[in-house]
Amino acid sequence: MTNADHAPLPHDVADQLLQQLSTNDAFREAFANDARAALTSLGYTPPAGATPYCLTVEKLASKEEFAQARGQLMEHLTSAVGLTVIFCYEAGRINEAVGS
Repeated sequence: MTNADHAPLPHDVADQLLQQLSTNDAFREAFANDARAALTSLGYTPPAGATPYCLTVEKLASKEEFAQARGQLMEHLTSAVGLTVIFCYEAGRINEAVGS
């Protein structure tokens, strides 16, 4: 996928996503298994085709990592660059992705 294939997430979807990733074990498991379906469950349909790269991680960051970086991630996800960084949900790499 290219940068042109990515659109920022709507603010309400990004807020729901980060809330669920920082608090809800069932959602986190669903997201780890099928990020596209998890986003759809929040009322957002990702663009057709491949799942955006940053929604594919080997090990999902902890709830604490998401909570700690929530403000930065919100800004990142609602900007045009938000879905282009491969490791923005990867455990131990969130701060690297959002530049903190």
